[in-house]
Amino acid sequence: MNPLQRAIALQQTDFFESLPDEVLFELGQSCELLDCAPEEIIITEGDEGDRMYVLVQGEILIYKNNELLATLEPFKCFGEMAFFGANRRTSTAIAKDRALLLVLDKEHFFTITNEFPQILHNIIQIISQRFQAQIAILENKIKTLCSGKN
Repeated sequence: MNPLQRAIALQQTDFFESLPDEVLFELGQSCELLDCAPEEIIITEGDEGDRMYVLVQGEILIYKNNELLATLEPFKCFGEMAFFGANRRTSTAIAKDRALLLVLDKEHFFTITNEFPQILHNIIQIISQRFQAQIAILENKIKTLCSGKN
């Protein structure tokens, strides 16, 4: 996969879809390609993390406390929580079948964001939207639990 193909793959993710072509190409050049075998563990809950991943082909299973939380399909990002702050992985990611990933290294990524700060702006917006959606889900669960007790 050449840098242009990597840039095109990055453009299909919610984190990077609105970035200018030159920024996408720069990111594409800095990505590594990771070919994962079926059932390969990519990240482990509790481990330190300095990489973020973009799924290009295949499916990734996301587990928390050995419970399946999600199945990711192509052009979804994962590993961003440890990458941007927590430093520890909040879940485990396992390739369901063979998977192809783009890997963003934290050091290279933040070097690029110094030149193109719009990247961080986009990511902050997406993470904020995800948190708002999770809060709404939790509020509904709390309401359901509370109404069942009355």
